[in-house]
Amino acid sequence: MLKNLEMLKSTVAQMKTCGISPDENLRDALKHAENPLVKIAFVGKFQAGKSHIINKLFFGDQPLLQEGHGLCMSAIPVAVTYGEAPHITLYDKINHEILTISNPDREKISPLIAAEDEEEREDIFNRFENVVLEYPNLALQNVVVLDTPGINDPNDLLLRETTYRVLPDVDTIVMVVEPRTLSKIELSFLQKKVFSGGINRFMMVISCKPQNLLNETGLATIVQEVKNQLTAIGKSEIPVFVYSDASTPETCENNAEKIKDSILNFAQNYAAENRAAKIVKRIQNALGEEMCRLKLQSTIYGKNQNELNCIKIKAVERLNEMRSALASFSDEFEARASLRRKNCQMGFELDLLEIKEAFLKKLQETDAMSDAQNNIAIADNILIPRIEDAAISRIGQFQKDIEDIFAVMKKELRNRWENAHLGAGMEELDGGWVQNWNSMWITLGDYLLSVLVLPGGLFLSLGLRFVLGKIPVLKDFMPSNLLKAHMINVVEESLNKQLAHIEEDFENELVAIQNKVSEFIQEESRREISRQQLVLETIKDQEQSVDTQNQILSIQSKIANISDLLEQFAPEQ
Repeated sequence: MLKNLEMLKSTVAQMKTCGISPDENLRDALKHAENPLVKIAFVGKFQAGKSHIINKLFFGDQPLLQEGHGLCMSAIPVAVTYGEAPHITLYDKINHEILTISNPDREKISPLIAAEDEEEREDIFNRFENVVLEYPNLALQNVVVLDTPGINDPNDLLLRETTYRVLPDVDTIVMVVEPRTLSKIELSFLQKKVFSGGINRFMMVISCKPQNLLNETGLATIVQEVKNQLTAIGKSEIPVFVYSDASTPETCENNAEKIKDSILNFAQNYAAENRAAKIVKRIQNALGEEMCRLKLQSTIYGKNQNELNCIKIKAVERLNEMRSALASFSDEFEARASLRRKNCQMGFELDLLEIKEAFLKKLQETDAMSDAQNNIAIADNILIPRIEDAAISRIGQFQKDIEDIFAVMKKELRNRWENAHLGAGMEELDGGWVQNWNSMWITLGDYLLSVLVLPGGLFLSLGLRFVLGKIPVLKDFMPSNLLKAHMINVVEESLNKQLAHIEEDFENELVAIQNKVSEFIQEESRREISRQQLVLETIKDQEQSVDTQNQILSIQSKIANISDLLEQFAPEQ
């Protein structure tokens, strides 16, 4: 398969000579590939060493990012990229101005992005955004490195609006962990926020700072245990690297320079392959569409008037049959999907009811008022993981339900179509669209994957936008002068309101999923019908043609040229 950008651009130029103009998607893909900007996000628990490694890899002897010591310090992500001189810019949302600092040091940068107490962190988060730190390291050319707050940030709002928000848009995630087996928090982050969202361009770096250095045998054991954990969750292909402050080029492979090269190569290779694959896919689609059109023209242009009249009659019959079939399919999908959606919503409501009752029961069982208040104070930590698990499980089931509906309905529609009486003449047309009109089902698999699973899709956005939302009002109700029973009633009323909002958000998300797939079906139906209409349009053109033979020769020449172009993308044997 062609992956070289210049070769792909040459192919696009040859397409133009065949009369194929690149559509907007192909033009955008080429433009993006010509000006690549690789985004790499460093994630991990706070104090795992994210900022420390970024400092060592890209700033050398001039560490600019504040490193945590006992506190979750980072309040907002920092984008590190290339600049001719050290320079930081950020937007002040309160004063509506862009702040700039030339030749900054850590003492100047830290107050803008990190804090030592929670109130100050929230103030920074509410005030600043779009922090860009430029530095004259050539390794940062065409690269953006994101330093993010910890994945175990106790402040859910900051976590949701910082670390989780950037994940769908990066080319590679580098997870930094301490030299020990992965914790439950880290494994949960991988399974629920990364892999369940379709983010697979991922690598792991075990950070050995001076305070947690291990001997070579102990480190090798930790690396193997981490790989075993990744294998256990079905991700044995994830590369695991080790960074050590004590490493030098002469002593081992874990020094800063080699780890930096590994990370950049991993991210750039993935980004290049991904962008090239998108271009190739769009080129193939454009060539395939034109090939079908030309083959249809070539076949019809060779028919006499009697044959054309016969084909025209059959084409009209087939077109009407297709319109009827696709309309029925769309209506049937809506009915079946709506039923599954309602079942999913009712199931989620029962999940929330069970979660709420278990929480209230725990409050009722406390003997002391202070114990009940403590449970209310940590309500977010108790409720959110269970709500999150329930939502992810239900959304996953709804996605499977939609896929099952399509599998059944596709078979039903194909049987109906194959059993329809087509008549003589139609089978002779070698245009692809006439005999194999159901290309929408091939496209559908890719569509469902991109809409429901891949980064930025609805499945991931549900987890980021709604499920991870706080239940903030509960901790406001901790009056010491009220009876426990009354306090629990107040909490239950508040909790009911919050869960009602979550149910509404969840239902809206399900409706959005169904609507997007419905829109796709309708758009593809229109495309299939327009392809069938091309038969009639081609017949009309042929009837008005005065130089059919030369047109056929020209079409055959274009078909040969397009075949040659498609050959370049054929899988290697």
